[in-house]
Amino acid sequence: MKNILANYFSILLSKSHYFVTLSRLIIKYSDNDCNEDMSKNGEKKILEYLIIHNLSDVIFDIGANHGDYIAMIPELKNQLIYAFEPGLRNLEILQKNTSNRHDINIIPYALSSAERVVDFYEHTDLELAGSDSIHDMHNIGYESKTIIYSVKARTLDNICNEKGIKHINFIKCDVEGNELAVFKGSARMLEAGQIDFIQFEFGHAARAAHVFLYDIVDYFHCYNYKIFIIKPKGLKHFNYTPWEENKYNMANFLAVKNERVSVLERIIID
Repeated sequence: MKNILANYFSILLSKSHYFVTLSRLIIKYSDNDCNEDMSKNGEKKILEYLIIHNLSDVIFDIGANHGDYIAMIPELKNQLIYAFEPGLRNLEILQKNTSNRHDINIIPYALSSAERVVDFYEHTDLELAGSDSIHDMHNIGYESKTIIYSVKARTLDNICNEKGIKHINFIKCDVEGNELAVFKGSARMLEAGQIDFIQFEFGHAARAAHVFLYDIVDYFHCYNYKIFIIKPKGLKHFNYTPWEENKYNMANFLAVKNERVSVLERIIID
């Protein structure tokens, strides 16, 4: 009887533009979808937890852009931050914004699955700099103007080998669709179990790279990582089903090495 009534009222209310719009907004906020405010969407909360509990000695900010994420990280003794940004304009702004920091190593390369030269699509509108990518967003319907130039792509494994980095505590990866390629270029470190926590964004941009959310989740499962979705109040277990595939326009996830899940128990909400 409850299902019959629910279906009846759902059909009735679906005829109202007001209720349909309201329902979509409720779902959007419930899913924490397209919430870019790092102080409220859970990103800052996760970062602060890792810092307070001494779980952030080595941080990789992949897709550092102008340094907004780095600005949330206090300069601490014995902490190293590696900021990756290939875009020439973004790189210049990043360098200016972090010029007073002594714990940041800026690396002017893209990260990907192989070492090669790639095209980089930079938006002419500075406000869209967060959407700059090595993938052409026009292929998925974006109409904003871009300029194209070549940048060098490296693999995380090779960078770590060159710099003698044996362990990474935390990675934030936001590279507009190229996330899976970054992780494939990290296979050696993942296989060795030398990366604890990996935050990644998934959304529209992944379509430009022909990557599904399943591809990323399945890849991490092969290396014994558990996936959580980041919520404003903490972490929620994420169990992939095909129904989740097109649920998010843009959301942040956290891949956690199985043996490190226990240290996050205080911020796991479900």
